[in-house]
This record gives sequence, C-alpha cells and structure tokens, in this order.
Amino acid sequence: MKSTAPSSRQKWKRSLTASPERPPPAKRYQSLYQSRQSAVPAVLEYETFEMKRAVCSVSESGELKMDYSEEPEDIMVVKGWQSHIKAGKPHQGYLGQGLTKFVFWGRHNNTDCAILQCKRICSSETDNSTDLQAKLETLHLAQYFLDSFYRQAETNGVHTLPKMRWNISWAFIGKLIGKLADAPKNGEEDSRSLIGFQFLVETFCLSISLGMISGRRSDFIFQKLSKGSGELGNKLRSSI
Repeated sequence: MKSTAPSSRQKWKRSLTASPERPPPAKRYQSLYQSRQSAVPAVLEYETFEMKRAVCSVSESGELKMDYSEEPEDIMVVKGWQSHIKAGKPHQGYLGQGLTKFVFWGRHNNTDCAILQCKRICSSETDNSTDLQAKLETLHLAQYFLDSFYRQAETNGVHTLPKMRWNISWAFIGKLIGKLADAPKNGEEDSRSLIGFQFLVETFCLSISLGMISGRRSDFIFQKLSKGSGELGNKLRSSI
C-alpha cells in the first residue's frame, strides 16, 4: 500500500509558499496633552436688559469728566449666577465677590465682560451708584498717574520698566432703562440677574478666566491691572 503522507520535499515547498506570520500591530502613540479649557462654560443663559452708558475721561490737567449717553443699548447678563455664591468658587456665570461687590458674567456687543454690582445688604441704590462711579473714576486717575510716571521715566532715560496698564479701555457704567425686578422678601432667595439699577462693566480677561474655570484662585478676576508686555503676568491685583 502506497503512503499518502506528504514527503519532506512537499513540506519544504509548502513552507516556502505559506504566508509569513503577521507581526503584532505597532502600538499607537497617544499624547497625554489635554487642550486648555474654554473660558466660556458649556451652557449659559442670558437675560437681556436695555441700558444707557456713562464713560469717564481725564483731561491733561487731571480733571475727571463723566459723559452720559442718551442712546439705548442692550446688555446681556447671565441668569442664575446668585445660586452659585454659597459654593465659593466661579461657576456658570458667577465669577466671585469682594467685601462689598459681586462679579458675574455678561456680554455687550458680542463681547464677554465682567459686571460688578454692590451687595444689596451693604448698600442702598444710591450707595451702589456712588460707589461704582467712584471706582471708575479711581481707575482712570490711576491710569493718568501711571502714564505720567512712564513719561517721566522716559525723560530720565529709563526704558526698561515693565509695561502695565489699568483695565479701563472698555470700562463703563450702565444704568437700566425701565423697571428692575422686585427684591425678594426676607428669607427668600434672590434669583435676579441684576440686583441694582446701575452696574460697572469691565473687560473680561481671557487668561484670568481660564484660571478661574480650572478651579485655581479666582482673585485675579478682580484685578484692575492688565499685563502689557507680559513681564508681570497675573501677579498684580487689587481688591474690588
């Protein structure tokens, strides 16, 4: 009986024609880098108010002047920010607070901004108006003296000072047109978007907001000094 088992020659031929074993797939590189968070929370709801604005200027002699516009404008104020005050950190439009003021998110002319108002328990409507105007005037005077300091330094040949500026280029006071929602009764939560007729609007600094959203200290949102050439970063601040 003839054997049907393959010969060693046939086995050798098969080994030449058989497909080689595939190597295991190469491991794909996966970066651990995480993109920076957006300064804007995922979802924010706004309430739109009609207002008139007042801006401040300083003459060459250091005299302050307030200019009041009669043209109505819209400003958007984030809803529900007061519900996040007790948590003690920025969230969903609530940005922080100082001794006498709250700061929260807004939008004006399609631009993010920070809105400041005095706490209702600390001041009346008249006090709120007086305080906010004084704050705006102080900022402009500070920039006036800072500019004077730089000019004097240049005159004396000092050209290496770090560049600083106060955050006033876009700041203004807004005054509501129309009725403000009634304040809640004692013991009831205040859910209003605005708690007074007047408010101070300032530029919202993106580098600061990223720090706040990521959970780091939020004090810098209240600073009035904005970095110029970048040497000082966020180290300079003042309370609200």
